[in-house]
Amino acid sequence: MSIILNWCKGEGLDPEHVIEVANIPEDAELEDIENTIATIKVLGRVKVRMKVFEPATGHFTAYCECRQRVNRHYSI
Repeated sequence: MSIILNWCKGEGLDPEHVIEVANIPEDAELEDIENTIATIKVLGRVKVRMKVFEPATGHFTAYCECRQRVNRHYSI
């Protein structure tokens, strides 16, 4: 099972409503992340549930819950 699926199970989240957003600058606020992702209207309201620093890239990765089901057939 992937890390994101394990995390979803532990948090009681439906993985079909969760996206991973990588390469977020260190100074980005949670509200900025949510507002930026919200511009993708098909996802509906978006809430950052976890933000993790990735030492290899020097950026953050956010795990976000979306109101709408995520279509895994497209990449953004």
